[in-house]
Amino acid sequence: MIKTSNNLNNMILIGILAMLLGSSCGYKEYADADYTEQTIYMTTAATATKAPSSNGLYEITNVAIPGQDFRYEVDKTNNKLNITMGVGRAGVTIDGDVNVNVAFNRDTIAKVITSGKLASTVEVLPIANSSIPSSVKLLGGTTSITFPLAIDLPFLLNNPNKAYAIGVSISSTERKVNTSLNTTIVYINTSFLIPVANFTFAKDAVDAKKINFTNTSGYGVSYNWNFGDGSAVSTEKSPIHIYASAGTYTVTLTTAGVTGDAQKSLKTASVVVN
Repeated sequence: MIKTSNNLNNMILIGILAMLLGSSCGYKEYADADYTEQTIYMTTAATATKAPSSNGLYEITNVAIPGQDFRYEVDKTNNKLNITMGVGRAGVTIDGDVNVNVAFNRDTIAKVITSGKLASTVEVLPIANSSIPSSVKLLGGTTSITFPLAIDLPFLLNNPNKAYAIGVSISSTERKVNTSLNTTIVYINTSFLIPVANFTFAKDAVDAKKINFTNTSGYGVSYNWNFGDGSAVSTEKSPIHIYASAGTYTVTLTTAGVTGDAQKSLKTASVVVN
């Protein structure tokens, strides 16, 4: 009787262990199946849906502001305007390399113009003057990768005050693609490449020889002031200058843009000092 009871107890224990092991295996299989599927998307398309420009356009319309993310870089050596594009991935895991195809999407521009987000005067950026890599690889363990949309700088400079747009799309056979963020609409207004020097000035209320200059230049990056009295040049944006004696002085402001000395603008004005 005791022997039979022991055997019965052993069988019960074995059964419990089997159930636990089976439950454990079942849980692991369920957990693997429950992982969120990895999805890839264009980070630049996501950026275009956020403030301050939340209209779905990745805008390149102004000089880069220090302290903020730069959307472009001027490559003076190769005469290119390199606009930074990006691919990211979402999901519980970031495992595995992912090959991502990159291509121009010209057709989408007409649709965006029809929707009213782009003016009818906007032209499709010529692909002959632009280039992108045909593919990029998102490495395992990383969430994003960037690549350049390179545009011929002379082409942009030779077409001042014009607006262009182009679509850049991604695809992949290795991961699901977020179809609402698979295309970045890049909008470029070439005006920001050409600086326009301008300034105003006013005499100090107490000291008549003290002149307050206010810089009103457009698309400027750096500034040089010649006060016309033989003093040192100032690189301040809006300087204050004290003249040693009364007279009429020719003040010159030289404003350089994102291309540096390649594009400069001058503004002169006569300042009468009492």
